[in-house]
Amino acid sequence: MNSEIDFNRIINNYKISAEDPDKLRLSKFWQHQNKLKNVLQINEKDLINFRSNILSQTLDPGNKYSIDEEKECKQVSYFFDFFVKSKNNLHVFTESGIGNPYITKIKGIEVNRSSIINGFFYNLIKQKCKNCQVIVEIGGGYGGLAGLFNKNHMVDYYIYDLPEALLMQTYFLSNLVPNKYFNLVDNYHKKQTSDCIHLLTPDFIRDLNNSSVDAFINMFGMQEMDIETVNFYLSEADRVLKDQGILVLANRMKKSTKISDYKIPNTFDLVEFSLLDVHIFPKLTFLIILRKKLHQPKNITVTNILSQFKEESSLSLLFAPIRYYFKIIINKFFS
Repeated sequence: MNSEIDFNRIINNYKISAEDPDKLRLSKFWQHQNKLKNVLQINEKDLINFRSNILSQTLDPGNKYSIDEEKECKQVSYFFDFFVKSKNNLHVFTESGIGNPYITKIKGIEVNRSSIINGFFYNLIKQKCKNCQVIVEIGGGYGGLAGLFNKNHMVDYYIYDLPEALLMQTYFLSNLVPNKYFNLVDNYHKKQTSDCIHLLTPDFIRDLNNSSVDAFINMFGMQEMDIETVNFYLSEADRVLKDQGILVLANRMKKSTKISDYKIPNTFDLVEFSLLDVHIFPKLTFLIILRKKLHQPKNITVTNILSQFKEESSLSLLFAPIRYYFKIIINKFFS
């Protein structure tokens, strides 16, 4: 672990972060989840094993606490075949083991669902943003995606999240990349730097400079927020992204909020919009990639496009499983 970050400092940062609940934009979902965790009662051993207990529930698909290991092993194997098998950068899919998660060994590397999903999105974002130097992630899970960027690149990386998640992220990242400088709530400074990890609660995002960010990311977080919070972050993405910066969202079509209610500013061009494989991600999970533009908006805006999508459409519900079984047939006969 980073020599300046120990258990007491992590807990102290949690206490400071949780002091003003009105600034946290807590949805009902997260109010309920955070009550279950009793963070102030944890000890250092709980934190060391946070990916094997309730602390990382909802933050980590590979959490040993809440899985059937036999079923999980089969699912991880499917993930590996779908995302990893043909790739030559296997190191980005490898599980670090920090937090004592569930691990499966395939083709000589240790993986789980979380490490494979994070590797997939890492490769995708790097492809769309080839020179990402400043990255913002809203809701960072346990820190897996942030870990890949900070381990492999010199980046200024911001995570804005709730105190319970920041606690896990601080432990995970300070063990994974101990030589990084960490800007936490207890030593907070506004100045944007390089090669630094900023782990802060949502209200601090207002201190980011306009047009200063290369990539703005949310993975499976906006689906748990109320729509006012979602649209607040979308407006902040519009403010802080540079010209040609990218906005990457992967969320459920309809859970706490509907994608057709997202108020995506007209300053974005649509780069990609697709459904993700239903047997890997939850049903009707979308991926949307947008690119910031400074010229005048087009007649057909991103909001117009998304408003046409009917989340309840029976065709939409059927499409992903049909595609999945078609792939199985093709692989069986033409492997």
